[in-house]
Amino acid sequence: MAKRTSTSNASPSAAAAIRVALFYGPERFIQHEKTFAVKESLVKSHGEVDVLSFDGESASLADVLDECRSVGLMQQHKLVVVDRADQLVKSDDEAPASKPPKGRGGSGGGRVVRTPREIIMHYVELPTEQTTLVLRADRWYPGNLDKAIAKVGIVIKCEAPKREEAVQWALQRTKSQHGGAIEPSAAELLVDHIGCELGRIDSELAKLSMVNPGSPITLDLVREMVGVTREEEIWTSQARLMTGNPADGLSRLRDLIEISREDPVPIMYSYIDLARKLHALSRGIKEGENPHSIAGTMKLWGSSKDSMIAAAKRFPPVAFARLLHDAVAADSRQKSSSTDAVCALEVLTLRFASVFAPVRR
Repeated sequence: MAKRTSTSNASPSAAAAIRVALFYGPERFIQHEKTFAVKESLVKSHGEVDVLSFDGESASLADVLDECRSVGLMQQHKLVVVDRADQLVKSDDEAPASKPPKGRGGSGGGRVVRTPREIIMHYVELPTEQTTLVLRADRWYPGNLDKAIAKVGIVIKCEAPKREEAVQWALQRTKSQHGGAIEPSAAELLVDHIGCELGRIDSELAKLSMVNPGSPITLDLVREMVGVTREEEIWTSQARLMTGNPADGLSRLRDLIEISREDPVPIMYSYIDLARKLHALSRGIKEGENPHSIAGTMKLWGSSKDSMIAAAKRFPPVAFARLLHDAVAADSRQKSSSTDAVCALEVLTLRFASVFAPVRR
């Protein structure tokens, strides 16, 4: 059953010409933001909009299209929003177009059976003037339906932005929606902590903005209020491996296994990943490449990038090549059950410490 709400306003808008919109992709926050923008343009143009929401997994295509075609007593414009719209046209429910068998009179005049995709395509080709249909989906398989929608509306793929774009979005969002400001370094750390998902970033910004109203969100506040991600925990473990202190490395390993109950497999992967990145950086630097360009290719940012570049400049590529060989060999022995996983990690931790020991002198 559809959920119904009403909104009102005035003043015309060119965007009100949209009859059908498709917003698809993993970033649901952007889907909702785009839908809100469509609604606002309709409100400005029509003065009042009746909003109805459907769940594509439980609603029938007939109910959705009946609502699109029906005209209310108040003659107001309707915005019909369908979440999980891919379920309305999924191939599992489609039957090949065919005609019913001929009747006794030898006539085959029965109706043609159409697939759900063909049915909604027919609506898109002749959309109702008084209705705007918004289809939203995490997954969507492109086809002729998209092209038809683009002729009478818009098709937008909603993906998470890149790191730099997410940081800029956080800076602007804090000012426009949360009535404050955030330090650029704090915005960078926030994105590094929770990733580029805009919904999570906005939620954290709302929380941080209420801590000290009127004051900028600082780097220290983000460090204090935003939890450490799994990625940062892995980096912390990798940073301990580069101290050259065997006791420090073994202590961190023990915390991960005995306290955090981490599986040895991803820990071993982080060891291999560190050796691989250090070797690539060291070799590139020796061959005259820009270390920051190499780091960007490997998606290294912040303190992790600076620390790895510094280490790569100190030691020759052969040192990290041997370390990478030892790490891969230890992983192979662990997977073949020829050695205890924890023991293999302990030996490898000491191997890292022996390579970085000169850093402490």
